[in-house]
Amino acid sequence: MYTVRQSIFINAPRERVFDVIADPARAAEWQTALQRADSGGAGRLSQGTRVADSRNWLGQSIESRYEIVEHAAPDRLHMRVAEGPVQFDFIWTLESVNGGTRLTGEGQGEWSGPHSQGIAARVADHNLAADLAVLRALIEQEAVAS
Repeated sequence: MYTVRQSIFINAPRERVFDVIADPARAAEWQTALQRADSGGAGRLSQGTRVADSRNWLGQSIESRYEIVEHAAPDRLHMRVAEGPVQFDFIWTLESVNGGTRLTGEGQGEWSGPHSQGIAARVADHNLAADLAVLRALIEQEAVAS
């Protein structure tokens, strides 16, 4: 099992940040490995929602279905893979800091593919950092445009 944890400051209110991370239709805008996410027409996420997603990870196309375990807007979003080859549990935590939001993503996964757990952990950590940087730029750019 491996663990990833990254945190970033986004110059926007928690509600705005939460709205973006809880919208599967926007996930491909900021999740670099994501190819598609489909909530089956559910729109925004809520507790119990299942989302099918496809991502390119470690050179493989991975199909999964994750479930929203906890939806506590705008403080916390907890999801867990319900079906798929990579078991993963992930929590987003949002806190108000200096007029913006401290967003922390933390997850634990179990990789059983052709690469070691150590490689999987490094790639997951790198992808999370890249995703957060893209998310921050996206949200802050939208705030300036509005």
